Amino acid sequence: MTKRYIITAVFLAFQMQVFAQQEQADFMRSTGKIYVVVAVILVILLGLFFYLIRMDKNLTKLENQIKKNGRAKK
Repeated sequence: MTKRYIITAVFLAFQMQVFAQQEQADFMRSTGKIYVVVAVILVILLGLFFYLIRMDKNLTKLENQIKKNGRAKK
């Protein structure tokens, strides 16, 4: 499951590079702001992935507790 998240993050990183406009990227690099933009995007994406992984673990734990207690209704 974690491998999927890592692969998705890598592909998203490559997508950002493909859609960047050259002139704007040159301007942003010259002023140093491109690194701030990339850092903010990475922090947001890492936060989302961390949240999703944590949520998945919690849901799996709850599902196992329900199955263990025999309260699963079909």
